[in-house]
Amino acid sequence: MTGKEFKEETTRIRELRSYDHFDQAHSLTLLLIKKLFQRQKFSRIVELFHSELCEPREQFYTFEVAYALSETECLDESEVIYEHLLTYETNNVAVLNNLSHIKSAKNQLYEAFELIRRAYEIGPQDEIIAGNYRRLLDIIQKQEAIQNFYLNALDLLANEDDGVTERLQGFLRNLMQEQDFVNHQIAIPDWKFSVLMDTDRRQAEALCKDWLAKGYLRYTGKRDRKLVPIYELNPF
Repeated sequence: MTGKEFKEETTRIRELRSYDHFDQAHSLTLLLIKKLFQRQKFSRIVELFHSELCEPREQFYTFEVAYALSETECLDESEVIYEHLLTYETNNVAVLNNLSHIKSAKNQLYEAFELIRRAYEIGPQDEIIAGNYRRLLDIIQKQEAIQNFYLNALDLLANEDDGVTERLQGFLRNLMQEQDFVNHQIAIPDWKFSVLMDTDRRQAEALCKDWLAKGYLRYTGKRDRKLVPIYELNPF
């Protein structure tokens, strides 16, 4: 659909609304949204949805609008519409999958997994659904394993002597002064452990190895732009 055609259609709808022919205008607006969706004109759909032609908004809560909003990074609005659609289309696999994708993008992984689990139960033969289900299941299982690893570390910490706990407290104090220490994570080059632990390099290496094994500290498997390993301090 060209820009000229879009303008002609919206002008017609606007005229109908000006004459209080709201039902006809509503039907034509929904038809226009479907036409735009078929042509993947998602930005046009969003433009239309945000205009006065889609008032009140709730009357235009459709799958096409939700999809277009998501494609144009309007995730919050898309999420609201998908959740609305689920209230009366509880087994709509496409809605469940797309809403799961939004929740995952917002790092709401358990909510995302519950949605994709429901979709997978309904349509396990769908390759996209099955792939998304396996991906989120793997993430959830890894997160639970990390959490159990950290919780087990608390029992080990309770049995440490004062020297170890003081060393850990000093390490934490030094980390807190680092600008890059965010969300319990920071990139630490090997040489810097001795600085953060206030000890010599050999003892720092031994302590680091011990703390990694016990779960006081964890290598995330990631590296920063300088390829320095990123570690996570046990958040518990």
